[in-house]
Amino acid sequence: MNPHCFMTTNTKYMKEAAAVLFNAQIMQIPKPMSRPDPKQIWILHDTEPEKPDWSHNVAFRKPEWRDLFNWTMFYREDSDIFAPYGIVRKKTPSELFNRDLDSLVKSKTKNVAWMVSHCTTQGKRVEYVRLLQKYIDIDIYGNCSLLQWPRNLDKEFMLMINSTYKFYLAFENSFCVDYITEKFYRYYNGDYILVARGGGNYTKYIPAGTFIDTRDFNSTKDLTDHLHYLSTNHEAYMKILRKKDLYISVYERLDTVENNDIVFIHYQYETPALCEICYRINNLQIYSKTIARVDEWFDEKLCYPPKDLNCFNNECY
Repeated sequence: MNPHCFMTTNTKYMKEAAAVLFNAQIMQIPKPMSRPDPKQIWILHDTEPEKPDWSHNVAFRKPEWRDLFNWTMFYREDSDIFAPYGIVRKKTPSELFNRDLDSLVKSKTKNVAWMVSHCTTQGKRVEYVRLLQKYIDIDIYGNCSLLQWPRNLDKEFMLMINSTYKFYLAFENSFCVDYITEKFYRYYNGDYILVARGGGNYTKYIPAGTFIDTRDFNSTKDLTDHLHYLSTNHEAYMKILRKKDLYISVYERLDTVENNDIVFIHYQYETPALCEICYRINNLQIYSKTIARVDEWFDEKLCYPPKDLNCFNNECY
């Protein structure tokens, strides 16, 4: 963090702060407070797109608020401050080392795994997985399955997935532009191949040929045929895994602690975005602005229904 900046969640410093972040999702303040300094920057921020559980009366949509924000900070690339969940970069020479990936892959005993806790989502990911299961075995862990795994044994789960499965499903709960979350970045570094499904332009941010995108297939049958091919064709599988091994996913673990207990874990890549805020508030002559109708900016890239489910008379294919 820039030494000229100090970040806090203590609201007693709000009046003297150079910038204030407002969380779009939970913002319920009915009327704006007076801005103590006309140069104080107000930033609308969130890590999530608007979903059904959001209230449509969140404050930034109210006429009193919507013209007061200076910057936006979201996962969307068109934000003033781009705050993705993670990045994928090339490994440095010191991060590259020889590993016996061949033996590791040959010792794997299962094809596809998925951990999921929310069973009903805009992206209908559970419905999509049910279609895949017609053609390939998928072990589903979490609240949407009988296969349970304690949340406090997360490290052990990651090790089990790494040693057992050839593929892992990185399926987003919503289809939204630029929305690629920890469901992808957190699992990318494993010794398996990710199967991605979502609204983000994956190859814009992640090297092509290091993962599988469901959009590249005309049907769930075509996708599972490809997974079966890779599962039984060692060299084709290893070609993807070796290329992926040249890259690394970078993200941060953020713990919410109450009474010395971790009650929630969030994975995001916040440091570059916070440093960008610091740089901007030290260079306001360049970045000073006010957004007219921040609600309209927000609505330019709302989530949309999935287009890869074909259903007639309650039957999908």
